[in-house]
Amino acid sequence: MFDKKVVLSVALLVLGLATFGSAQIRSESHNINFTIGNIFVLDVDNAGTNTDVNFTVSDPVNPGAQPAVAVTNNVNYLNYTSVVQNTKTHKISAKLTDTLPGVNIHVTATAPATGYGSRGTSNGSLTLTKTDQAVISGIGSCWTGTGGTEGALLTYSITFDDNNFASLLSATPVEVVTYTISD
Repeated sequence: MFDKKVVLSVALLVLGLATFGSAQIRSESHNINFTIGNIFVLDVDNAGTNTDVNFTVSDPVNPGAQPAVAVTNNVNYLNYTSVVQNTKTHKISAKLTDTLPGVNIHVTATAPATGYGSRGTSNGSLTLTKTDQAVISGIGSCWTGTGGTEGALLTYSITFDDNNFASLLSATPVEVVTYTISD
């Protein structure tokens, strides 16, 4: 059928070309460069459209007792993204722009259960003042998720300052709490 010499010649030719071709393979490489900044951004969010927390102080159940306190919309979350330099960490601090005489405002920021990376540690319940206080510390490179049900849950409460209760007046004041993420 086929001439053995022809088949053998074709086989040797193919083998020779394959060997010759593989000897000619060369490779090149190049760098892929990254610029990764020191990132630290945050947002306060909730599942609704308004992040305001509302406290209503009203008549006590029993005359002679402290006034009753009701709170609404007490479900806000801190969403944050952080990329740190070397072994540094970030922290999130909170402070009030002013204080309401006779009232102490407390906040607890729970450590996030969502997201990935080193999301930090809660510093427990803090009484807010006009001075920055770390609510979450030890934040490394991480992200917590976005939206109103991800990140660090913020829970607010108030207590009355017995030593300054005489300064409490009937009014509708607005206190502003500011969160700052920093090195």
